[in-house]
Amino acid sequence: MLQNLSKREKIMLSVLVVVVLVFVFVQCILTPQLVAFEEMRITYQEQTQQLQQAKGLAKETNQNELLHESARKLKQLAGQFQAEVSDGSGLVKLAIESLNENIELIGFQPLPKQDKTYYYEVPFRMVLRGNFVDVLNYFKNLEQQKILPNPVEIRELKITQPKLQEREKQNDIEGMGLVNIEAKPNLASGMVEASFVLMTYASHDPQSLLALEEISKWVVGRENPFRHPGKVSPYPGVKPAEETVLFPSLFHMKETATHFIFPKALSFR
Repeated sequence: MLQNLSKREKIMLSVLVVVVLVFVFVQCILTPQLVAFEEMRITYQEQTQQLQQAKGLAKETNQNELLHESARKLKQLAGQFQAEVSDGSGLVKLAIESLNENIELIGFQPLPKQDKTYYYEVPFRMVLRGNFVDVLNYFKNLEQQKILPNPVEIRELKITQPKLQEREKQNDIEGMGLVNIEAKPNLASGMVEASFVLMTYASHDPQSLLALEEISKWVVGRENPFRHPGKVSPYPGVKPAEETVLFPSLFHMKETATHFIFPKALSFR
């Protein structure tokens, strides 16, 4: 049959076959693939957008959880920084705890407050005398906030052998005011003196600032402990005592240039 066709007809038939094949390829193979590709591209874009939204939501949710957790922790800590200390009750607790631990609070001096932008540092210089183990227990209770409600930090700690008291001077071998425990080991009693700065913290607000200003005006001792204290008190809302309560033969206090020496009686002994 093909032999009966002319050359021109053969060429036209070949072209027709090619066109039919191309049409079939385009309609049956290429077009469905293009449609599927376009659908996949659209689906990919939608999934990508959903993924970005999901990531953003997850990040926002995580941030909210972190924010709530931080707010919860801040609320817990804020209560410690806002404890009321302007009435002087903290000093009473310091003295009572020293009594419980069988140690003497022999030196106390409020130092200038430090403004740290977000909080106040309120330092106190203290001197303790007692058995080494009891002094360590006192420090432990301070750091665990069993004495003061505010967070505290112990700085400039210096533990030394205490100077001799009057009843101990007969044991002064070298005349240096210290017990010579090397020459007579049986004289070692474990007594030490601990000098340190107790750093407390307060929230950075006007109320705390006013309370700290009152603390700086505290009168922590008098040259004559038997004299009426006068119209002074650590806080305007607290009235001074009407009369001084005396403990015979126990009061003995002297004021030095750097700190006040508190006797056993002041430590509630």
